[in-house]
Amino acid sequence: AVKISRVPQDTRASRSLNSLQERLSGEKLNIRQQGSYECPYLSIQKENIVLPKSHDIARSFRRLHEAHRIEFHYHRGRNVAADMELLQDMHRKRWSDKGQTMRGLFATAERGAFLNDVVESMNPKGNIRLSFVTADDEPISGVLGFEFRRRYYYFRPAMNPAFNKYSPGHILIYYILMECQKRGITEFDFLRGQESYKSIWASSARTVSSTVMVRSGQIGKTYQLAYRGLKKIQMRMQASHQKMHV
Repeated sequence: AVKISRVPQDTRASRSLNSLQERLSGEKLNIRQQGSYECPYLSIQKENIVLPKSHDIARSFRRLHEAHRIEFHYHRGRNVAADMELLQDMHRKRWSDKGQTMRGLFATAERGAFLNDVVESMNPKGNIRLSFVTADDEPISGVLGFEFRRRYYYFRPAMNPAFNKYSPGHILIYYILMECQKRGITEFDFLRGQESYKSIWASSARTVSSTVMVRSGQIGKTYQLAYRGLKKIQMRMQASHQKMHV
C-alpha cells in the first residue's frame, strides 16, 4: 500500500493523482482520497495591510504601543537554538497559565529536540523564519514559520500569557504580513486547523487531502480493513485524551 499525504487541490501533484486514479483504479489498484481538511490562507495584495476591525485588535495594538516599547524581529538567524528556547518557554507558560498538561511538538524533550534539529539543519538554506514581537525587550509572541517560493507558512506560534489583553498573536500576524508585503511574498498560509483567529485574517481556504493506493484483491481489502480499524482506535484515543484536558 502507498499513502500520499496532504496534497493540496488545484496543484500539479493533485491533477496527476486524479489522472492516475482514472487510468488505473479498479484494474490493478484501488485508489481513493482520504482525510480531507481545510487550510485557510490570505492572499497578500499590494495595498496597505490593515488590522481587522473586529475583536478590538486595533485598540489592543494602540494600547500596547502606548504602554511599551515594541520591536518586531522577522528572523534574527544568529542563534536559532536560543530563539527556539524563547518560543518553547512561551509555549510552556501558556499551558501552565491554562492549568493543563502541555501538548504538541514541545510537549516532551524528545519532540523538542527533534524539532530543534530540523530547524538548525534548515536555517542555512534560508527558509526558516523565527519571528518575535517584544515589549521592552520581553517576548510577547513568536512563531516558527517557513518562507518558500513567495509563500509564508505560519507553523508553530506561541504567546506570552502575561500580555493576553493585548492580543499578541494578532499583533504578530500583522507585523509578519507587513514584512511579507515588503519582501514580495504573495500568500500567508495558516496551514491546517480551524482555529477561530485564522478566520479573522484568512481570505480563502484550500482543501488538502491524502490519496491511498492499495492492490486490488484480498490483500488490498485486508489492508483497508486493518487501516480503518487502527484509525478508529486512534480517533477514540484522541477523543479520550481531549476529555481529560477539558
